Amino acid sequence: APPPRSAAPPTAASAMPEHSFVQHRGYVAVGADLINGSMTIGSAQELCNSLSHCLSITMSLARTDGMLTSTKYLAFLKASATWDAEPTHLTLIKQRPLCARAAYRPMSAHGGAAPERLAPSTGSGPYCCEGHGCPSEDEYEPAELACEMPALSPRGVPRCSNLQGAPLPNLALASAGASAAISSAYPFDENAGAGAAIDGRLDGRYFHTRCDGSPQWFNLTFSSPISAEQIALHNRPLRTNDLLYRLVGSSVTLYGDRADSGEQGAAGEA
Repeated sequence: APPPRSAAPPTAASAMPEHSFVQHRGYVAVGADLINGSMTIGSAQELCNSLSHCLSITMSLARTDGMLTSTKYLAFLKASATWDAEPTHLTLIKQRPLCARAAYRPMSAHGGAAPERLAPSTGSGPYCCEGHGCPSEDEYEPAELACEMPALSPRGVPRCSNLQGAPLPNLALASAGASAAISSAYPFDENAGAGAAIDGRLDGRYFHTRCDGSPQWFNLTFSSPISAEQIALHNRPLRTNDLLYRLVGSSVTLYGDRADSGEQGAAGEA
């Protein structure tokens, strides 16, 4: 595949992007499913281009069968671009470029007037977007159709230059009184335990539930009611990006008493 290109995020009024696709003899494994159905190659590509989460199309198609543009195939649209070589399947990987001139970082102590470049950390927040390529907060979803932002953020993040005052503390920390529990424990070294999600470190250690049984969950409990301004989820390290898609389909649910909220603003991370 060609190296990633860069593109400026479009405005909400931009036309639907027409990304190209690179063919590979193989399949994308079970999981990260978005949509499946009988459709032509062109229809599948058009549908994939209309979904910011869609990264690939995979189908059963032997090398001897050929690929006909007018024939409908059972196509699976996936939120993963990791494929395994196999001659009886065909996978099309979407070539969506990286968004140019847009970077995410935590809000610095100097606010927006004198931005301080920091490595991502879990010390404070919120995360903000820095650079001329940052779209308006209400235009992140159409922007991600055209190019890949630094992280999935359909609700947008504020521009760093617009933030003032002191950064908000991360309250999703054991040191801040938070506690964590998981539905099950993966019995191998990859699982560092639930505490890895609230230790304030981004060093590659992460918790891991079992891969079988009922739907798995992670529960974060705060020591007192809070008001959350931003929720940031850190996935496993990029060196294991073949499994990043396991967050696809997950949901975040907040529980609490509305009357008790608002005691402390925070940028929660896990």
